[in-house]
Amino acid sequence: MRSVIIMAVLMCGVSLMALDITTLDGKTYHNVQISSVTPAGFDISYTPSGGGIAIKNLLFKDLPEKIRKEYHYNPQKAAHFQSRVNYYQKQRQDKMIEQYEAKVKEEQAEERRREELNAVVMAGRRYVVFKAVMSYPNGTDGYIDSPQETCTTGQEGRIFLVAKCMPQGNQYEGYIYPINQTVALDNLKLSCYVTNLETAITLWNPKGTGSKQPAKTHHQYKRNYRDLYNVPAQVLNNYYNPGVRIRR
Repeated sequence: MRSVIIMAVLMCGVSLMALDITTLDGKTYHNVQISSVTPAGFDISYTPSGGGIAIKNLLFKDLPEKIRKEYHYNPQKAAHFQSRVNYYQKQRQDKMIEQYEAKVKEEQAEERRREELNAVVMAGRRYVVFKAVMSYPNGTDGYIDSPQETCTTGQEGRIFLVAKCMPQGNQYEGYIYPINQTVALDNLKLSCYVTNLETAITLWNPKGTGSKQPAKTHHQYKRNYRDLYNVPAQVLNNYYNPGVRIRR
C-alpha cells in the first residue's frame, strides 16, 4: 500500500512537471508552471526548444476553452482589469516623464546659474600682491598692492582673504576672486576674497549681505561660517585650515 502511494505521488509530480499548453495560434509551451494569475491571464515559466527556462505572460483570450473554464475566465472582467492596468501604466509613465523633464530643467537652470556666476566672479578677479597683517582661523586680513582700482569699502587696498591663513608680514602674489561678502574689522567693512574660482563659486552670496567679525576662536570660526556662508561643512573643510573641522 505504501509503495502504491509513493508511486502515485511520483506520477502526480511528473504530470505537473510535464504540463504543456498550446495557444489558439498553435504555439506550444512545454514543462509549464503557472503563476501570477489575474482576470486577464497568467505568467508561465517553461522550457524553450533550446533548453533552460523562459518566462512569458499568456492571456486567457489566446488559450483553449478548457483552460478558460478552469480559471473562471470572464471577458468583461478581463477587459476591465486590463483597462485599469493600462491606465496605471500610463500614469506611471507620465509621472516618470514629468520627473525627468523637471530634473532636466533643474540641471539646465543650475548650469546657466553657474555659467552666469562664473562670469560674475571672473569679472571681479584681480592679480595682486597681498601682504598679511593679521591671521585668523578663517582667513587673513591685509593690504593689496595692485595698479587696478580699489576693491574694498572704507580703506583702499585692504581686504580679507578667506581660507588662507598667513603669518603677519607674509605675502601672496596671484589672483584673488570675490565672493560678494564682507567682514567687519576695525570699524571697516572689508571685502572678502578667495584664491581660486571653484571656492568663490561655492561661497558666493547672491544677496551680498552678512558682515561679520573675523573669528578669533575656533568655536566662533565654526559659528561664523555656518551662518555667514550657509554651505555644507564638508565643502568648507576642503578649503579651510585643515586643523579646524566644522560641525553643523
